[in-house]
Amino acid sequence: MTVRLAALAASTGLALAATLVAAPADAQQPEPELLPLTITPTSGPGGTVIRASGTDCAPLQPSAAFIQVYFADEDEVFAAVEGTVSDNGTWLREIPVPGDANPTAAYSVFATCFVDIGDSIERAAEYEAQPFSVSGPAAAPAAPVPGAPVFTG
Repeated sequence: MTVRLAALAASTGLALAATLVAAPADAQQPEPELLPLTITPTSGPGGTVIRASGTDCAPLQPSAAFIQVYFADEDEVFAAVEGTVSDNGTWLREIPVPGDANPTAAYSVFATCFVDIGDSIERAAEYEAQPFSVSGPAAAPAAPVPGAPVFTG
């Protein structure tokens, strides 16, 4: 599962792509620790903003750590965000559900913690993928109010 998620994440073009491609073919990174991921809400229409959070992202090196959060199905990453980690290794990011997300597809949110050690970037932890259920298309924008406002009184 982690390899599939890493491959999906690499397709987003974020810093992870360079990290995965730059590793020598014979270099085998140990599997990072799998940590719990919290998302709120767990369902909603396209356009919903998901709050994803986690703990223990490189707590011994938080100043060198960063997090990447992804919204994906089995084959493709549709949204990705990147951000810093607090001094105690906790983080919180918001990631949007694409407005055209298919309500019949199975989506998940997952995250990866990285540490920049100067000459390379290493995965420090993976966060367990959490399912997100798309309930329908994004809400249509409100129709403009026709005419000029009239003030009374």
